[in-house]
Amino acid sequence: MSSRRALAVSVTALALILAGGWVALALARTPDDTTCANTVLEQLRSPDGAFRLVAFTRNCGATSGFSSQVSLLEPRESLQNEPGNAFIADTDHGAAASDPGGGPKVRMLWVGPRAVSIEHDVSARVFRCEPRFQGVEIKCVHGSNEERTR
Repeated sequence: MSSRRALAVSVTALALILAGGWVALALARTPDDTTCANTVLEQLRSPDGAFRLVAFTRNCGATSGFSSQVSLLEPRESLQNEPGNAFIADTDHGAAASDPGGGPKVRMLWVGPRAVSIEHDVSARVFRCEPRFQGVEIKCVHGSNEERTR
């Protein structure tokens, strides 16, 4: 076999090995595969039982800090490994006091069957506060920062 033909066979074999590895990796990944993890901190049912609020800490690894998040879910709906659909905030590099999960302290309160108040430290950096989700009015309000540790 000529050296040119041997080189062509080697390059083709290497390409097939790399392509096979890429296909295997693509098939092994699931649509929700991520480096983030949610840890539930608190759950509150609505007064009429139609919804529940779930407060959780989201940790996406060493390159990002912890965040406190809130999702509005139906009673039997489970919390997915996704960001909060109602509220997301972090401590803004320690400016706000943190809860046991590492994100800023959050206090949830149903103020009616279709109305929610989410209280957070005035120093927290808020990334999401949906005014309405699934027909539920959501108000994000600044609480006091007197419990700050810094």
